[in-house]
This record gives sequence, structure tokens and C-alpha cells, in this order.
Amino acid sequence: MPTTVFRNCPVCEATRGVAITTAGTSGNRVVLMRGDDADPFSRGSLCREGAARADLRHGPDRLRRPVVRDGSAWRELGWDAAFDRVATRLQEVRKAHGYTVERVAVPRKVSLSV
Repeated sequence: MPTTVFRNCPVCEATRGVAITTAGTSGNRVVLMRGDDADPFSRGSLCREGAARADLRHGPDRLRRPVVRDGSAWRELGWDAAFDRVATRLQEVRKAHGYTVERVAVPRKVSLSV
């Protein structure tokens, strides 16, 4: 049975209202994203990228596990090993540049919470 929840679109700073319809046996498959007509700011508008989030979430090329470059190829890495690798690298950066390095850039378009 499809279920629709209402959230703010995570794609950009406009935070347009979005209606997310889910289905599937556990209700976690996004089948449709559309603008929320009741949102007073966006009034149902949604950019192409926001509307395409359902396809991106379930796309065959989407990364589902951490990967690391191994020469010219990529190999999967366990979650604990990936976090350890990031923590080690951040410590190396701090050691080389001091504590003036305060921020790490993370792409905004990495997740979709339903």
C-alpha cells in the first residue's frame, strides 16, 4: 500500500516542500517525488534534480558500501575500516596543517531521509 510523507527537499537551500510516495514490502522504496502543493513557499514546484531523487536512490550505479581506490580499480571496504581510514587521514591533515583545519566538505546530495 503506497504511503505519502511530506518533507523538505534536501537538494538545495530552497528547501521546497516535497511529497514522497513510498511502496514495497517494507515501505522503503521511493516510487514518486513531487512538489507539495500545500507548501506556502514552493507551491508545488520542484526542480528536476529534486524530482529525480527517487530514480537516484534506487539507481543501479548508486554506491551502497564504502569503496576505496586500489591502483586504477575500486574495491569495497567495510564500514568500520572506512571510518578508521577517514579518521586517520583527518589526523594526518591536522598534524600537517594544525587545528586551523576546521571543516570537511561533504556533498549535500549524499542522502535522502524518508
